[in-house]
Amino acid sequence: MIKAILFDSGGVVINHKLLVKKLIKIFKPENKEKFWNHVNIAVIPLCKNKISEELFWKNFAKTIGKNPDQIPKNLWIEDYEKLTEINTAVIDLIKRLKQNL
Repeated sequence: MIKAILFDSGGVVINHKLLVKKLIKIFKPENKEKFWNHVNIAVIPLCKNKISEELFWKNFAKTIGKNPDQIPKNLWIEDYEKLTEINTAVIDLIKRLKQNL
């Protein structure tokens, strides 16, 4: 019997393509896939509210060899809402699956 189904939020429940495009435009990474994988790992403490956004970008910029002063302030917090959207088709699927649990 199935008791739970897990869904990844980034890229599945939440469409973040526009946010990714903006970050790539700002940081200009050589390898976009490697860059985005690094962002996903580095952002965990920020998502858990263990560090400030300012410290996150400072650490992140240092890790990838960029100047943190070139990063717009509150980039993640402000643009996340503007540049992401909930995938309503996945939400509908989750609701249908929940009815069958």
